[in-house]
Amino acid sequence: MTFPILASIGRALLRASEAPGFSWIISPDVIEEVWSVWSRQTETSEQKRLELESLARTTAAESQAAAAATLRDLSVAQSTETARALGVYLCLIPGFIRKHCRRPGNPAGASWPAKLVLEGPRDLASILPARLPHFAPGERPASLGEWEFQDLLELGAFGEAWKASNVRQPDTGFAVFHAFFHPKACVYLQREGGAILERVLALGPLAGIVPLQQAHVQTDPPFVQYAFLDAADLSGLVQDWLETGAKQNPEAVAAVIAQVAASLGKLHRQTPPLVHGNLCPATVLVRQSGPEQWQCHLASLGLGPWGGSGRAGGNLYASPERSRGDAPQPRADVYALGMLWYQLLVRNLEATRPGGSAWRRKLAEQGVTQAMLELLESCFEDNPADRPADAAALAERLHGMTPAAPAVATAVAEPELGVRPRSRRADVRKLFDTLEQAAPERQKLLSNSVGMKLVLIPAGTVAMGSPEAEAGRRINEGPQHEVALTRDFYFAVTLVTQKQFLDVMGHNPAKFSPGQGGDLENPVEYVTWLEATAFCQRLSAMPQEKQAGRKYRLPTEAEWEYACRAGTTTAFSFGAELGHGQANFDSRFPVGSRAGMPLQKPSRVASYPANHFGLYDIHGNVWEWCQDWFDSAYYARSPRRDPPGPEQGEFRVLRGGSWRNHAATCRSAYRNGMPPTSRDKYTGFRVVMELSA
Repeated sequence: MTFPILASIGRALLRASEAPGFSWIISPDVIEEVWSVWSRQTETSEQKRLELESLARTTAAESQAAAAATLRDLSVAQSTETARALGVYLCLIPGFIRKHCRRPGNPAGASWPAKLVLEGPRDLASILPARLPHFAPGERPASLGEWEFQDLLELGAFGEAWKASNVRQPDTGFAVFHAFFHPKACVYLQREGGAILERVLALGPLAGIVPLQQAHVQTDPPFVQYAFLDAADLSGLVQDWLETGAKQNPEAVAAVIAQVAASLGKLHRQTPPLVHGNLCPATVLVRQSGPEQWQCHLASLGLGPWGGSGRAGGNLYASPERSRGDAPQPRADVYALGMLWYQLLVRNLEATRPGGSAWRRKLAEQGVTQAMLELLESCFEDNPADRPADAAALAERLHGMTPAAPAVATAVAEPELGVRPRSRRADVRKLFDTLEQAAPERQKLLSNSVGMKLVLIPAGTVAMGSPEAEAGRRINEGPQHEVALTRDFYFAVTLVTQKQFLDVMGHNPAKFSPGQGGDLENPVEYVTWLEATAFCQRLSAMPQEKQAGRKYRLPTEAEWEYACRAGTTTAFSFGAELGHGQANFDSRFPVGSRAGMPLQKPSRVASYPANHFGLYDIHGNVWEWCQDWFDSAYYARSPRRDPPGPEQGEFRVLRGGSWRNHAATCRSAYRNGMPPTSRDKYTGFRVVMELSA
C-alpha cells in the first residue's frame, strides 16, 4: 500500500539531499515543499485526515512495506546510503503521527482527533521527525540482547527514546529504552545518575510512577529501560481541551496537580530525598479516567535534567536556584509543579512565570479560589523556603481544596450510544457525588492489618446483565434487569495476593508461586470457593480486625457487577473495547483493534489500569469467586444435565475472566461457574468488608 504523504516526503528529501552538505536535518524549506506537493494530491482536510489515520494504524511490518513501496515508486536505488536513510525516515512517520494524536482518551494515538486540522506547513512539522535518529526501527542493539526497537518516542537534544519488544520473550510486554549520546549526559549517568537509578530500582514499583526496569549505564551508548505505558502527556491533555473547547474547571486541574504531587511526595519523603529534576509536560503521562478526571504517571524518574524534554537548566520549569546550578532539592520540584499548574489553568504550555497582579484577577474570574491562588503563587516563590517544603506537603494542602476522588482512577468511557433508555445509569460523576456525601465519618479508602486496601463503594443501582445486541453475549446474561444495592460496602482494591493468603492461612496454594514463574504480589490462585470463604472467616477473626468490627466475605454477584461497572453501561468498565495493555487476558483476541501478545500467566496485582472505582484487575488476571450459587436458568436450557434445585446449585459463580480467556469472556456481564470444591490456576478471589448498620 502506498501513501501520498510518504511519496511527498520522499521527493522533497531526495531533492534536498542533492545539495552539498545535506545531513538529514529537516528544514522549513523541505516541510514547505512536502506540504505543497501533498496538497496537490490530497486536496481536502478530510482526505488528509483519513490518510494520516490509516498510516497511524499500520503495524511495524506494514510501515516497512509502505516505505519500501515508496522507494520503488520514486525509483531510488535500494543499495545506496540515501535509500537506507530515506527508508528509515519514512518508517518513523507512523509513530510520529501516533505521538501527535495521543490524547488522554486516545492514549495509543491510533485515531486522528476530530477537531485537529492540518492547515499548513507549520502543522505538518509536528508529524515529521526533525532529523534521522541514531537507531532505526527493527534494530537490536547488541548490548540489549533480544530487545528490538519499534517506535521512536522521543528525539531530543541529548538522546532518543524507543518503544521496544523482546523477540525471544514476547510475553514480557513492551519497554521504553532511553539512549544518550551527549557527553555530559553520559558522564552524569555513569556517576551520580547511576547511584540515583540504583536507589530508584531498589524502591520497586510505586503507584503513579512509571517503573524503572534496568539501567545499562556502562554500555556505549548508555541505556535506561522503563516499562511502557500507552498514554498521552500533559501537552496532549491541553491540546484536547483546546480542540474540544472544554470549559475550564479549576478543581479538576488542581486534582491533576495533587495526584502528581502525591506520587512525587513519596520520593521526597525518602532518606535522603529523591528529586525528579526535570518535571515538564513530557514527563507527566496522562490517561482519561472519567469526566474531568485523569490518571497521571511520572516518567523518566532517575534521569535528572537529561530526561523528558531533553532540556537541562534554563527552561520554564527550572527554579532560580536550579538555574544557578545549585544541587536539586524537593522545593525545586515544587517550583516546577507550580509552573505546570499555572500553565494548565491558562491552557498554554509556553506560558512563563506570571508577574504583576492581573493574572490573579483573571484566574479568579475563571473560578480559581483565593486559597488556590495563594498556594499556587507560593510554589514559584524565588526563595525556596517560602514554597511548600516538598511535594507531599503540596499534595496535602491540595487535597483539602479538591473534590473527593477514588485513590486510583483510570480509563472509563462514556455510555455506549444505542443502549436501551431503561438501562442508562446516572453518570459516573454522580456516583462520586454520592461517594462524597455518603457517611462523612467513613474513610473512603482504608488498609487492614494484612495490608489489604479497600475502597468505599456507595449504594446505588445497576443494570445487571447485557443488552441483547452486545457482542459475545450469552443467554445466561439476560434479560437485563435493574438491581438496587441499598447499603454502602467496602471492596478490596486488588485481588487477594499470595502474601495476604499466606499471612492469614499459613500456606500458599498458588501454582504460580515464587520460583514457579510467579511472585507473592501475584493473585493467589488454585483456591476453591470453600477455601476463599475460609480465608474471609479467618481474616474476620484476626484480633485487629475483630477489634475494629470488620467482617469479611465474598461479594454477591450483584455487588461484583455493580463495582465492576462503576457507572458504565458498556461491555467493559473501560468502554466498548478491551485491548492489549488494558488487562491481563489472551490479547490475541481483543474486543476492538488492540491485539498483542498475551502474558500467558497471572500478573502482579495492579499491573494494569483500574476501573473508575479504583479497582484493579476487575477484567482478566484470574477469575473471582462470588457468594452466589450459579442460577438454574442457564442449566434449564442445557441438554447436558438436569437443572439444580431452587435452593442451591452445583456451581458457584465466577466473574471477570482470567489471563487465558479472550476479551469477550472478560466482559462486565459475563457469568461463569465452577463447583465450590474445584480449583484451577485461573481462579482467585477478592473480598468485601461489610459495614455495620
